[in-house]
Amino acid sequence: MPFYAIPGTYHVKGLSPDGDSLRFKATDSDHWKLLDGPAVRVDSKQRAQLRLEAIDALETHYRAGGKTWHQPKELANAATDRLLDLVGIKNVVWPPSRYRVRSADDGTPGYVLTRAAERYRRPVSFAYAGKCPYKPGEAVNLNVSTLRKSVNFKMLMEGHAYPTFYEGLFYDLRNDLAKATVQARRRKKGVWKHDKSAALTLKGTESVTDDYPIFPKLFRRLMTHYGENGTFDNFNEYLERRRERTVIVSLCHFTHFDNQIKQTATQLKLVRPIEDMIFPG
Repeated sequence: MPFYAIPGTYHVKGLSPDGDSLRFKATDSDHWKLLDGPAVRVDSKQRAQLRLEAIDALETHYRAGGKTWHQPKELANAATDRLLDLVGIKNVVWPPSRYRVRSADDGTPGYVLTRAAERYRRPVSFAYAGKCPYKPGEAVNLNVSTLRKSVNFKMLMEGHAYPTFYEGLFYDLRNDLAKATVQARRRKKGVWKHDKSAALTLKGTESVTDDYPIFPKLFRRLMTHYGENGTFDNFNEYLERRRERTVIVSLCHFTHFDNQIKQTATQLKLVRPIEDMIFPG
């Protein structure tokens, strides 16, 4: 199935972008109708919230248990800043809370390659800055060379985001994104200099909100459990009840996410490389 080239502009003023999602206004909103899945949701200004394919940046405002949680702010904010820079948005001014952008030179031109919207009605996209080299709405066979020009690939290469692969991402693209991840981790770029996904000592919520970055999907599950129970105890049992299907690529093995997490009284460990897992779409 091809991807569709949709040109438009990126927007952040008055909005809350983060390191893997921002608003995009298609030049022709009818092009969203080309996508599989539910109808793309747009706001009153015809802007869609993109979900960038294959990457997961640190959380800046995750709601759980009636509270808003974040991962280490310096790294999370660096990811957001780099994403906006990559799509050409300059002179971004945030209030002290960094919740909504106060002002910015946005409306910058770019395009996305996308083929489907997910359950929250966001186009799952590879994002690009600049003039679109394709005809609007053109069907494109996305290859590795084109992938490497995407914002998504650059965010992984620079260590500003973790990989998160879902079903439906083509093997050649996933494989190249996985290699980029391994390279960034070996060079200790961005989050990988501090990552504790494979060996986290839990001393309290500050261990994951302030002290160390971990795989954002793991963070979200952990804080949802904490928000519901006020403790990290029995986290594995919580994951087991979710029965979140997971494929281990290197083993061609179908399993569940809870089997990839080991918990003791004080430690939490993700036992499988993140790039070796595929999650349901």
